[in-house]
Amino acid sequence: MLTNGDDIVLVKLEGKQYGMSQVVSPLVNQGELEVAWQVLRKIAEIEV
Repeated sequence: MLTNGDDIVLVKLEGKQYGMSQVVSPLVNQGELEVAWQVLRKIAEIEV
């Protein structure tokens, strides 16, 4: 689960694959989503 403090995005990690739930809150901007994807990519790289 990722949060920007106000909004929550559910994330599923399985092996080196990841996905993000649909974001329905207008308070989550594109920049925050890009940061979330970068975090997911890093986690996927670390996963064994």
